[in-house]
Amino acid sequence: MSKAGIGKLQNLSLTVQRRWNNVLADGTRQLIIEMFLGLRLSQHFPSVKFPFVEATPLQDETDTEGDHTSAAV
Repeated sequence: MSKAGIGKLQNLSLTVQRRWNNVLADGTRQLIIEMFLGLRLSQHFPSVKFPFVEATPLQDETDTEGDHTSAAV
């Protein structure tokens, strides 16, 4: 086998090894990061009642009856 062929096999082996390690480790890393940042704590600790409410998106506060704050010209 030529040097180029051996290099391709080594690259393929390294690629498969890295992919396998990433697939196994990414879930754990993501969980650790979320817990460190305090994200989705109710999912990570379902039996714990937290004294705060998780942030919810703000509702659109547009006034459907008209704009009462603008001055008439």
